[in-house]
Amino acid sequence: MKIIILSVTKYKDKDAIINAISETGYVSLTAKGILDPKCKNHELNNILSIVDVDFIEGDYKYPIIKRSKILVSPIDLNSDYYMMSTLMLLSESTLHLLEESEYYKVFSSLEQAILSLKAGEDYLKVALIYLARIITISGYQLEFNHCIYCGSKDDIVSFSFAEGGFVCRKCATEDTKNDLSPKQLKLLRATFLVKDYKIPNSVFNKEDGLYLLNKYGEFIEDGLGYKLNSLKLINK
Repeated sequence: MKIIILSVTKYKDKDAIINAISETGYVSLTAKGILDPKCKNHELNNILSIVDVDFIEGDYKYPIIKRSKILVSPIDLNSDYYMMSTLMLLSESTLHLLEESEYYKVFSSLEQAILSLKAGEDYLKVALIYLARIITISGYQLEFNHCIYCGSKDDIVSFSFAEGGFVCRKCATEDTKNDLSPKQLKLLRATFLVKDYKIPNSVFNKEDGLYLLNKYGEFIEDGLGYKLNSLKLINK
């Protein structure tokens, strides 16, 4: 079974409980001895590693890992502070913003995010796109192709999470928030609609990326009821 490790929790001396997702859902496994640096499975003690495992089921609290093979380890000698912070954000958002029954829906997106970071993709692009996918899986069907009120594709001036999408100038009222620039609106649209983790540089810069990332964090706290602690690491 291919899994992505979300968290590792110490259990009985050098053993640990691995919480992970697979293509079919959430799984918890016992990993014997992985907290011992000499253990052959010690590499499992890294979050967001993509691993192929076989396990033994029986009269245990959790199935026990019998064999493991690391397919992708996102952490290596080239991993910098921002990559590590982004990995923490991916793990935290998956664990706390989705129901266990929804985990399988994000497996391919999370795998793609990890591979993109490993390949050197910009950490901010990966963070923005992954949070956009989490928001979508959480049930928010947002409109990015036209005004949510009149259907116009022209003169878009605002975006509202609460109302569900873009708002044009004609439909905007005094209460309509207008806190995103035209370029930020284009970037927001791209983060939700791209099929991979590549955003054109023509609509991306670091300042806009950080601004949107914090906007997503505010919405997630207000709409989903969870404050992403790892966001403050990326903002340093």
